[in-house]
Amino acid sequence: MFDQSYSCSTCRATDLNREDDLDDRVWTCNTCGEPVLIDLADDKGNAYTVVRTLAKELRVGQYIVEDYTLSHGVMRVLASNKAMGKGNKWYLALEGVGHRKVDPDDYVNCIP
Repeated sequence: MFDQSYSCSTCRATDLNREDDLDDRVWTCNTCGEPVLIDLADDKGNAYTVVRTLAKELRVGQYIVEDYTLSHGVMRVLASNKAMGKGNKWYLALEGVGHRKVDPDDYVNCIP
């Protein structure tokens, strides 16, 4: 899964340059500060438009796409909460996949 292009629906900027036009630490537009839309594609022709969202900000019912593979395709979030136990982890339950513990400050590809 590779980033193909970036755009901003808030200030209507298209074909943003990753180095100059967006803050890729927080995935926002440098012009207006709002989240950018990211077009993703893989070598099999699968494509999605996503917004990168912190794991701890995901809500039940949202849809996400894995950033490293499309083996599971689009997955619906069934639960999103602080993980039980030691450490600072975030618990995600994903339809058809099971659950995962991730860093709460990891960015996840979320279908807008």
